[in-house]
Amino acid sequence: MRTTEILADIDKAIANNPHIAADSDLQLQVRELVAVLQKSKPLIKTLKKQKQGIARGFRDISPSEPKFQEQKNAMQALSAQLKSNERECKQNEAALLQLFHPAPNHNARPLHFLAPDLNNDDIAIQDIRIERCTDKKRWNSYVEQHRSASIYHLYDWQTLIKQSFSHDSICLIAVDLNNHIRGILPVTIIKSKLFGKFGVSIPYFNYGGPLADSDDVITALLDAATEIRADESLQHIEIRATHKLNKWQVSDDKVSMVLALPNHIEKLNQQLGSKVRAQIKQATAHSLVSKIGSLELLNDFYSVFARNMRDLGTPVYNKNFFRNILTKFAGHCTLMVVYQKSSPIACAFLVGYRDTLEIPWASTLRRANAMNTNMLLYSHVLEFSIKNNYDFFDFGRSTLDAPTYRFKKQWGAKPAQHYWHYSLADGHAMPQLNPSNPKYKVAIGAWKMLPVWLTKIIGPPIVKNLP
Repeated sequence: MRTTEILADIDKAIANNPHIAADSDLQLQVRELVAVLQKSKPLIKTLKKQKQGIARGFRDISPSEPKFQEQKNAMQALSAQLKSNERECKQNEAALLQLFHPAPNHNARPLHFLAPDLNNDDIAIQDIRIERCTDKKRWNSYVEQHRSASIYHLYDWQTLIKQSFSHDSICLIAVDLNNHIRGILPVTIIKSKLFGKFGVSIPYFNYGGPLADSDDVITALLDAATEIRADESLQHIEIRATHKLNKWQVSDDKVSMVLALPNHIEKLNQQLGSKVRAQIKQATAHSLVSKIGSLELLNDFYSVFARNMRDLGTPVYNKNFFRNILTKFAGHCTLMVVYQKSSPIACAFLVGYRDTLEIPWASTLRRANAMNTNMLLYSHVLEFSIKNNYDFFDFGRSTLDAPTYRFKKQWGAKPAQHYWHYSLADGHAMPQLNPSNPKYKVAIGAWKMLPVWLTKIIGPPIVKNLP
């Protein structure tokens, strides 16, 4: 929105901006700035006319005449006043536009990426004991009050993983002498004939690891996890954290690409590069339609996702995995599907929690790439993020300077570091269960040749052991 539009109809401008319409203090600031601008702009016009009149007067006066110096002094004084008023007016205009379109803080991070608020003098490690927890309510009450928690720390994910993949989880809690929870750590145990036996906190998603009130509590939880590794004869335990834990070996080659969102889609469009805007515009020319929903879009979502996974040479999850998520986390999860006529050609699975909307899965059919469908999909997803008042959009995990990293970067996203920690059994190296591992090159190539219907059958038993 431009200044002229705001000044022309202030009530309409406020009503069309939910951010301001819901805040009486912001409305007052807007009206005060508008009142100042409505006075200063006519004054500036008047001063400019006066300056023009004085300038015309110089034509009829000789520099040797006393009046010439009087005119010169008047011009200098008027110019200084005009310059001051214009500077003040520009500042007020900028302040007004800032209220309607606050600039994103590109140094900010989602809550789960901020440094944990640890009170390291609060509790001694000798006063901590580690227990296994099966009380969902007790567990979640701690998670929900912790600043660094992600949605994946909630207890329901452990039951969902059990329901979807038959993996058991061990949910550790650290309690003090008063039996108050001071930290938690979920660990899922994966047993695979192909890939071995190991633990992950948590599998299938980017975030997990311990939540705690102090460094000592984190240490106690990690020590307990090491004992689990030994007791369960695990090759390793992997902990996916957004902060260094100062314990265990660590891999830091992954980042999340995070975009700080403005509160208006027009402001976001202004921030995008000309190439991105052009590609979005090209996609709109194909009359593509996007739908937002939940379980009613699952079949269309899965048809696109499964085909894209086949084309990438990656085994696909069972459809019931997504159904279980949409059901158990109905208030946090959304599907978006893009259609060409009635045919689904692109899709996104969205998970929202606190200040951040995340896209753990997205796919576009290869035949739709020429229409810039992927650009349209992400444009609509970002619009959805802003309309639903999220502060950040998480494009998901990437390797620095990889193609996916560069794709996300062009939207203005900034890297936020991941730290994956490993407790390794003797004789075992850090795992390499990823497509970039050369040992899987042949298998990936062969998978791309399979019919999609077959990958839906044989893929789920394989991918459930690839966290």
